[in-house]
Amino acid sequence: MIMASPYASYDDWTAFLESENKQLFISADEVDDQNQKFSLKSFEGGTKILIVWRADKMNIAASNKFLKFLEEPPAKTIILLTAESSNDILPTILSRTQIVEIPRINDIDVENYLRKNFTVSDEKVREIVHEAQGDLNDAIKLLQSGNKNEEFEKLFVQWVRDAFMVKKKPGFLKNIILWAREIAGWNREKQKNFLNYCSEIFRLALLQNYQSESLVYKKIDANGFNWVGFSKFISGANIESILEEISTADLHLTRNGNPKIVWTDLGIKLSRYIHKNT
Repeated sequence: MIMASPYASYDDWTAFLESENKQLFISADEVDDQNQKFSLKSFEGGTKILIVWRADKMNIAASNKFLKFLEEPPAKTIILLTAESSNDILPTILSRTQIVEIPRINDIDVENYLRKNFTVSDEKVREIVHEAQGDLNDAIKLLQSGNKNEEFEKLFVQWVRDAFMVKKKPGFLKNIILWAREIAGWNREKQKNFLNYCSEIFRLALLQNYQSESLVYKKIDANGFNWVGFSKFISGANIESILEEISTADLHLTRNGNPKIVWTDLGIKLSRYIHKNT
C-alpha cells in the first residue's frame, strides 16, 4: 500500500485490509516479534532501521514492552516512530525520543501536483486545495471521488431542514432519528468523513454570513437549498457549540461508541443550536 501511495492514511490501511469496522492497533505480541528480530545480528554487519508507522496505535501493553526496547536498543539501530499526534503516545516513550514535527504541504505545492498529474479545471483545483488543507492524500481522493459528495450534501441538507422544523413541529424528531440510523449503518471511515464534511460546511456558512465570500470556495445549492438564508443562522453565537459537538461525535466514533446513539444525539443537538442567536 505504501509503495503505491506514500501518503496513504490509517483509513486507507483499514480499507486495504477490508477491516473498516474494526479498530486496528499494534499489539504486545507484535512488539515481542519485532524485539526478537532486532536481537539478531545484521546479516551484513550494517545499521538496522526500525520504522513504526502510526506508533500512536500501540495499546498499553505494547507501549510498555516497546519502552524497554527503546531504553536499551541494540547497537547500530535507528528507530523512527511516526504518528499523526504525540498525544496518544506514552510520555515515557516521548521522553526518550527526539520529536520532529513535519509541517503540512504548502497549498501551492498541492496545486502544482494536481495540475501536473491530472486534467482538472481551475475552479475544481481551488476547491480541492482549500478542502484538503495540505493533505495530498485527501486532495487526490477528493479529485478522484467525482460526485461522491452528493450523498453527503443530500444528508446534510436533510439534517439542517429537519433541525429547523423541530422547533415548531417536534414530530420532525422522528426524521432525525431515521437520518441517524441511516448514517450509523456506514463503516466508521465514511461516518468520520461525513463529520469532516459537515464541519467544513458550517465553517463556510460562517464565512458567508460574515461577508467573507471570497473565502467560500464551496456552496450547497442543490435541491432548492437556500445557502445564503441558511448561512444567516450560523454565527459566533452557535458555531463553537456546533463544531464542538461534531468533534465530540468524532471522538466517540473513534472510541467505538454506539453509532446510532452518537448520530441521534448529534442530530437532535443541532436543532437546539441552529436557532441560537445570542
